[in-house]
Amino acid sequence: MKFLQKYLQTGSTEMEMQVSPDAEIKVPDWVDQSKLGVQERPRPVIAFIFNQVHQGVPVMDRAYSVRVDALTGKIVGFYNGKGVSSVTLPNVALPDNRNVAPVETAKAEFLKQHPPKLVYLWPEYFGQKAPSPVLLYIPKPGIGSGFFVDAFTGKTVKPDNN
Repeated sequence: MKFLQKYLQTGSTEMEMQVSPDAEIKVPDWVDQSKLGVQERPRPVIAFIFNQVHQGVPVMDRAYSVRVDALTGKIVGFYNGKGVSSVTLPNVALPDNRNVAPVETAKAEFLKQHPPKLVYLWPEYFGQKAPSPVLLYIPKPGIGSGFFVDAFTGKTVKPDNN
């Protein structure tokens, strides 16, 4: 927090924090880590992701990420929420979120645009295959990609229409 405070706007800002687990946890159990090269072995890093919050809702384009080496405690990565262009976002009034469509409406619209499809997937990690394939439901590819559900109407909008 001390590191991040120097990058935040002055004044009180409500933030939400998510913690991404240690990188070693992400290596599947079936991987023989003795067969991994040095570059393929994950160094334990913990990512702390902070989103500005407005009326209890995260503001997704006002996020910061601090990556910390879990062994040394040193900061090994930082994203300041400005993206590649380093353009500062204007401090505009965000819409009031009290009269939004019910979440069930958004779920139904999402499933309409991304109907689940049953697939077999054989996981792989740096050339090592899992002992067997898994059977999963995934969103059907190619259907309704690149869309959002408008929070007020519950209807699909394309990214350039919102």
